[in-house]
Amino acid sequence: MIQPIKWLSALILIDWQNYKMDTNFRVGHSSDPSWQNAVKDCLEQIGPTSSLNLGFLYVVEPLGQVLDSILELLRAETGITTWTGASAAGVLANETEYFGHAAVAIMLARLPQNAFEVFEDALPSDKHFAIVHCDSRRPDIESHIAEIGNAQNNFLVGGVTMPEGRRISNRPVNDWRTTGIAFGDSLQIQTGVTQGCSPIGPTHIITKCRGNLIFTIDDEPALQILKNEMGPILSKRLENASGYIFAATPIDGSDMGDYLVRNIMAVDINQNALAIAADLKSGDKILFCKRDEMSARTDLRNMVRKVARRHTRPLKAALYYSCIARGPNLFGPESQEILTIQSALNEGEGGVPLVGFFANGEISNDRLYTYTGVLTTFS
Repeated sequence: MIQPIKWLSALILIDWQNYKMDTNFRVGHSSDPSWQNAVKDCLEQIGPTSSLNLGFLYVVEPLGQVLDSILELLRAETGITTWTGASAAGVLANETEYFGHAAVAIMLARLPQNAFEVFEDALPSDKHFAIVHCDSRRPDIESHIAEIGNAQNNFLVGGVTMPEGRRISNRPVNDWRTTGIAFGDSLQIQTGVTQGCSPIGPTHIITKCRGNLIFTIDDEPALQILKNEMGPILSKRLENASGYIFAATPIDGSDMGDYLVRNIMAVDINQNALAIAADLKSGDKILFCKRDEMSARTDLRNMVRKVARRHTRPLKAALYYSCIARGPNLFGPESQEILTIQSALNEGEGGVPLVGFFANGEISNDRLYTYTGVLTTFS
């Protein structure tokens, strides 16, 4: 059995040369205020479904409250029994972003019947790549993702739902179980991560900390290091840095300079200390970064092109999971993030069937990211 290679660069290639079966992906999306009419619109765009056997369904809240009813209608109308998906604050479909108002996005596919399987919390033993949907209320979410990813050399891609979000599978969803679809060895799949923040200074070493509270960096007061890198204007008004300046922990061994962005939760003026949303220990590396629309757009475009060029066959479909702080909150209105992706796919030809959602955290490999976009492509 050939297993996926866990690339440190957050790219994965599953390429089986003997795969002959043609695949077919179709997308429908609608923001009709009636969920029944929205489903009807989606299915009219998709066309005949008798040959299709897998469905991805993403809806914008408050449609999560009727997710079971939407799924029941789709199963009845399409004859497809295997579905995965979630509700979210926003969804993406083809070249359109729906954010903050009800919408439905559906992608249907025809794949070899033994090439995929729905799961909850643990992947099947014969499948090692998975699209996953996690509940943000889960208290052990980071260690849970790492546990699933590290088991059997698995590679995960997906997103975390909002606290009120719902996830679907072919079995009832209980509590905060992670759900999704696992793929076997009959597809060529590639995935990549794009950062939404850019470093503002070098990598440092934490020299004194307790839990998530940092006292010294490079043996200097932690807050002073941050102020030095923020510059004189922001450092005089630290409250203005909220949502703009972040901490990040570099990933050891990454050949792409990858890092995990974490919020700066508080500053202690008296102790010159920082609190960030991560458990730390002395000797850990840290850097500071800022939200930057221009560099985020460039990084997104470069990542998409790199992923697309690794395919040896024409692209057939894509899934994209973006941080809720991205999309219109970073790139502006008029679906700029998804349009940037489509323009970079297929060397500018675009038009690749694509769905996804805006997440409360993004998953790639065995890690939980924030402020990123995670792309998966099929050919």
